[in-house]
Amino acid sequence: MSANLRPADAAAASDEPRERSAAPRALAVLDTPSALGFDALARLAAHACMAQVAVIELLDGERAWFKAVHGIEASALHERRSSFCCATALSEQVLEVADTQLDPRFAGNPVLDGALRMRYGAGAAIRFEGAAIGTLCVFNPVPHRGSPASLRALEDLAAVATAMLRARIEAYQLYCESR
Repeated sequence: MSANLRPADAAAASDEPRERSAAPRALAVLDTPSALGFDALARLAAHACMAQVAVIELLDGERAWFKAVHGIEASALHERRSSFCCATALSEQVLEVADTQLDPRFAGNPVLDGALRMRYGAGAAIRFEGAAIGTLCVFNPVPHRGSPASLRALEDLAAVATAMLRARIEAYQLYCESR
């Protein structure tokens, strides 16, 4: 499935917008299509967490970008208000919500409650140089709790995404130096 660029609104703003804004641009990943490795991470996250949907979303100060989407079309995730992925980016640890309809942060969210009808969500932040620049999130239509092993796998897969992004910037820097 192809990734979609979409505008972010005030809910995507963070306390460190400059740091978050600079990192994805420096990593040369904004405005790029989905990539095999990131698609594989999304599939692995869905499998590890027994979830129907998984997304890797990168954030800067102004926009959000789906680098990988598994289980749905990226165009279904257009709404930013009360974004689960944004809340995950602001969390220092894995965020898990057993039932989004019972959590005031997400109850009534047009994406989670609307066409997708997702009730369970879990996510881990993707960090670069201390700043959360994205998330790896999974969703399910049935409320439940993830196992400690599945939540650890989600955290580990987010760390792999960080390593992949780091490798990408190193390759990009080498390319720029060789020109």
